[in-house]
Amino acid sequence: MKLTIAFLFFILFHLPTVFSQSATAKFQGRIKPGSAPNSIIVAIRSNETFTGNVSNFQFTVQTPLEFPAVVATIKSNPFATYLPTSGYQTENSIEYGYKNFLFGGTTLGSPNYTFTNGVEVDVLEIAFSNGPTTPIYPVRLAQLPGGGATTQKNFYIEINGFDNTNEAAMFYGSSFTNDVQGYGGYSFSALTNVALPVRWLNFSVVRQASDALISWTVDNDSDNEKYVVERSLDG
Repeated sequence: MKLTIAFLFFILFHLPTVFSQSATAKFQGRIKPGSAPNSIIVAIRSNETFTGNVSNFQFTVQTPLEFPAVVATIKSNPFATYLPTSGYQTENSIEYGYKNFLFGGTTLGSPNYTFTNGVEVDVLEIAFSNGPTTPIYPVRLAQLPGGGATTQKNFYIEINGFDNTNEAAMFYGSSFTNDVQGYGGYSFSALTNVALPVRWLNFSVVRQASDALISWTVDNDSDNEKYVVERSLDG
């Protein structure tokens, strides 16, 4: 009987504390360089230490509209134990002067994770293809006003069924803008040194006297003026 009473006491007084912590914790996000020149990592941090179950992530990544053929895909998932890659769905659109890629993840039955106050957690790595390698262009992790046309293109963190997004200050890092309007405004974390690799269709070299004539074709020939060809000393 004493054990039963003690257990009920723990349930009544400790579980509300756990859930109240997860309800009040607020998350911010940023993007940082990935494992390759053409990839980024989405990282988040909490302002409280607590243990909870991830129920929903929404990450919106933007690339310049100047290159509409760019494709963004999941390169790796360092947080896969808690939100599997199979739990993510993607969509893209052209809005607000950018090409926007949504990575929305939901999960059921995954293990709990203990977030530590102020400690950054890498949750997703995204890679880009079908764009120019030079010059290097900016990429953004963003919150579109109202979530964009589908209302889904947000920066959104949900733990234990609670919206834990820091609406007033969604982003942090070395380059970010928070407009304090939350889901109704436009805020972002930016990274400028990201490559958007081209898809080569062909490349040829023809000898011309003592020199060489180089020509190539890529998916988007209109971007050829952006390329710089370098010749090595031994070839």
